[in-house]
Amino acid sequence: ERQPGWGGFGRAERGESAADGALIEFHRRRMAFFVRAAKESVAGEVWQQLQSEHAGLLEDVMEGRSIGWRELDGAEHPQIGAGNAREEAQRAREELVRRW
Repeated sequence: ERQPGWGGFGRAERGESAADGALIEFHRRRMAFFVRAAKESVAGEVWQQLQSEHAGLLEDVMEGRSIGWRELDGAEHPQIGAGNAREEAQRAREELVRRW
């Protein structure tokens, strides 16, 4: 929660600390990134059918948090701190797409 852009995600009403909230948000964003990779690997009409038939699929994906269908196109692998996180994210994405 001390890294830039990662504060304020804790939900006191759920008993979450700021650190817990940041960790949950990190994983929510990571999920959105991988869902985006799945979206990009299927035909557009298949994705539209999935979205219309299972509109609530991305609701409450983790600790009451949801992923918006509209946020997927801009979903990036979350990064905390410095290092080679972008390269690791790219490798993870390529591996996911390869398996599909």
